[in-house]
Amino acid sequence: MKKDLNMDQHFKSALSTPPAFTYDPEAWDVLQKRLDEADHKPKGIILPRWAAALAFLLLFGLCSFTSFLTFRLNTVGRRLALMEIQLEQSPDTVWLVKNNWIRDTVNLSDQPLLAKQSAGNWIRRFPLFQPGAFFPIDPADPLATQSAGLTPEAENLPALLPPNEVQEEEEVAVLRKREERALHLLPSAEFPMPLQQGPSQVAMPAIVVQESKGASWAKRTTYQALQKSKPKSINLTGGGSITNFFSMPGSGFSSYILQVGGEFKYGSNWSVEAGLELLHLSFELKDEKYFEGYPTLMADDPSDYMQDLYITLNYLQLPLSVKYYFSQGTTVQPYLKASAVLRQARRQSFDYEFTGPGGAYYRPLSIQDDGIYLSSFRVGPGFSMPLARNWGLFAEALYHHDYRLGKMDYTSLRYFGINAGLTHRLY
Repeated sequence: MKKDLNMDQHFKSALSTPPAFTYDPEAWDVLQKRLDEADHKPKGIILPRWAAALAFLLLFGLCSFTSFLTFRLNTVGRRLALMEIQLEQSPDTVWLVKNNWIRDTVNLSDQPLLAKQSAGNWIRRFPLFQPGAFFPIDPADPLATQSAGLTPEAENLPALLPPNEVQEEEEVAVLRKREERALHLLPSAEFPMPLQQGPSQVAMPAIVVQESKGASWAKRTTYQALQKSKPKSINLTGGGSITNFFSMPGSGFSSYILQVGGEFKYGSNWSVEAGLELLHLSFELKDEKYFEGYPTLMADDPSDYMQDLYITLNYLQLPLSVKYYFSQGTTVQPYLKASAVLRQARRQSFDYEFTGPGGAYYRPLSIQDDGIYLSSFRVGPGFSMPLARNWGLFAEALYHHDYRLGKMDYTSLRYFGINAGLTHRLY
């Protein structure tokens, strides 16, 4: 330990006392300034390392929860549609009798009437519809009695007979006896029997109005919020960068961006998009005035100077975007996009090139940080167009601007990028 303290004192003395050989005073001043600022915390919002995983889990949970709600609402919608189809039943046929005498319209077959079968099936389809709610039939109404399978009273028959057709009293008496024999087969209105054989009155389905207590404020608010937050459609997106134009110090830029995400459309013009991006960037700095913002690495000999700095950066980014579509229902749909970007600086490699009396040599330095922070915003136009069923193509031109740096981030990105990819509509 004492040896280490002496070594530390030796370095401090060497830095505070200039050496006897020729040196550049400005270089030593710059080095001293960098050492003084090494312990200063850069500006920006710094989050713990587990924040990246938490943000990803929250994004995944939000997408999963929205998909689950959409699936449940679609299931309920399909069931309601099926129920409405089942409700559309053809009414019983009522024959309008004009100047004809229907001698016998009673169904004496061994099968239940169709109206009774329909009413009986409703009790298994939907419990709110209660069969057996019989509508009373007025015997004085010939049309009503005929639609129910009954023969009009004898005294009403002459009014329905044409002038050229006169029936004898014997036929009327026989008709009345046949009616009396058939009436005892009809079920009672107080005790309907859906499966009774023989003629019966028409059992029409009736809707029972049930009283329900008012829902609480919390339930109503939750239901309304879910209805409003339900997206009109959900699209999966995937793509990457075609080219990027950088407006920042450096030369020899080489980069690519890979991205996946999901788009949730609300209404006809607005949508919300969230995704995950991998950004790879490499470039070179040759001007000494731009070296100051990057980590410092000592040369093998104090007389050697740094000539070039080669930088390779890898970022994990979480863009949260809002889109506005200018037109709907057309082949090409232009839109305007604005995004805020959360960033996590992954592996950063710095390769220093020093030049001395013996020639040029390189010294590498690698930094990796798991912190996540709000780094930048981007804005620009784009368009989407359909390709096939549920598949589409998108392209966009976005300007990306960094307005703050993280603790272990040293490069402010400013570039104009052109991206393209595919979309798949889930529903």
